[in-house]
Amino acid sequence: MGTFLSESMKKLPITIPSLVFVALIGIGVNQVAPLLKDPRFEIINQSQHVVYVSEYWRSEFRDLGAIQPSSIYVFNVDDEASMKFTGRFPDGREVVSKEIYFAGGTGIIAIITENGINVKYDFET
Repeated sequence: MGTFLSESMKKLPITIPSLVFVALIGIGVNQVAPLLKDPRFEIINQSQHVVYVSEYWRSEFRDLGAIQPSSIYVFNVDDEASMKFTGRFPDGREVVSKEIYFAGGTGIIAIITENGINVKYDFET
């Protein structure tokens, strides 16, 4: 029985570093995984009107089309840059957001109101 205990005790120091190593790998993967996701954008129309929205980043342009009042439009972009949004109301009035930087794992929320487009990161809500 004494031999059995001493062999178990010899294996214990090897097991603890292995468990610590596996735990550290898990923590590292957990921290890096969100950065590998494409940036996510959420546009919320809080105005009382249909708004025609476009997005601009680098030399890219995309017309997102009409976003209904009280609606949310969600999309991803496989890139890293700064983006701004423009919105056009049915009466011809235009609103423009400030530019906001995005990269992998970033979540951006753009809120359209009668007076403009406010952009912020999802962790700021």
